[in-house]
Amino acid sequence: MAAYNQRLKEFVEFNKINPANLYKGIGASRMEYSSWIHLNKPISLNRIIALLELYPFLNSRWLLTGQGEMQEDFVPNLTINLDLEQQKSIEVNNVLVEQLTRRLKSLEEYNETLKDRIKDLDYIHKSKEQILLDQVNSLSEKINFLIKDNSQL
Repeated sequence: MAAYNQRLKEFVEFNKINPANLYKGIGASRMEYSSWIHLNKPISLNRIIALLELYPFLNSRWLLTGQGEMQEDFVPNLTINLDLEQQKSIEVNNVLVEQLTRRLKSLEEYNETLKDRIKDLDYIHKSKEQILLDQVNSLSEKINFLIKDNSQL
């Protein structure tokens, strides 16, 4: 593994950073991140710059050369980092909201379909109930007729 790839892995593990937050935060894909960590593929300069912007306390000299400390005391820009992370989080949340909204709409449509089906079944049930009631009434009339006819004998 290239030394800086190994140091990136150390940084992620040391700070307990969720890899998905990292690669999404710098605009990389999961596959790209995995290729850096597991396949020793080079990390582009644009990704390294994005990484250092996302984590300003990461010592660039340490990352690239192994010299110095892993992290710098970089408190003034930490609030900027939090803002960037919050912005990425908001973007991810917006995507989730869109997906959930589409799912909700789909479920509402399915709910309407089920309501229509219940109405159909209710109509069928009432129709069968009415048919049975009509048959009972018809039988009742026949029985009454037979009773009346028998009493006249």
